[in-house]
Amino acid sequence: MSRRVQCWVQNASGLERLVEFFNVTPDPWARLHLPCAPPAFGAGSTRSFADYFQGSSRVKAMSLEEVCDWLRGCECLTDQALFFQEDFWQHPLTFEQIRKGDCEDHALWAWRKLAELGIPARLTAGRWRGVAHAWVLLEYPQGEWLLETTAKTEPMLRQVDATTRAEYCPALGVDHRFLTYVHAGYPKFQSGG
Repeated sequence: MSRRVQCWVQNASGLERLVEFFNVTPDPWARLHLPCAPPAFGAGSTRSFADYFQGSSRVKAMSLEEVCDWLRGCECLTDQALFFQEDFWQHPLTFEQIRKGDCEDHALWAWRKLAELGIPARLTAGRWRGVAHAWVLLEYPQGEWLLETTAKTEPMLRQVDATTRAEYCPALGVDHRFLTYVHAGYPKFQSGG
C-alpha cells in the first residue's frame, strides 16, 4: 500500500477494508464507500467538496441536455495554460464566468448542476485511455451512464458498457451527498496504467 493512500485513509479500519477490497475485487469499476480527503483526488483538490456548491449559479440549465449544450460552448484548456499551475480545481462559479478549464473544471460544474436538477451524480477521477481524467457518473434504474463533460463533437452521455469500461478506469468518486468512494481501479490510476 502506497504512502499516498495511507495519507488519505482516515483510520486503520479503513485501511484494512481498502486492502481487502483491492485484493478481492478484480473489476476496476467496483466501488467501496470510504471517507477520503479531497487531496486524494488530485493536487488541485484543496477545498471540501461542499465548497463547490457554495454561491448561486447564474447559468439556468433545466435539463441534462441543457447542461450538455452549455458545456459544449466551453473551451478545454490545461491548468498550466490557464493558471500556470500543474493542477488547479476551479470553483464552478469561476468556470461559469471564464468558460475555460480542464476536465476537472468541466466535471465539477456538471456535477453541481446535475445535483441542482435533482439528478444523482458522482464526480469521478481516474484514467481515460491511460491519461488522468475526470468525468461524471449517473445512476439510473436501467443502469449507469457516463457524462464525458469535455466532449465537444461526440455524444457526452454514454452508457457504461464494455466499450466504456475498456476506455475509462475510475479511481475515486464523490456523490451529490458528498460521500466518497474508492474504485478498485485506484491502484491502476496511481501507477499511471
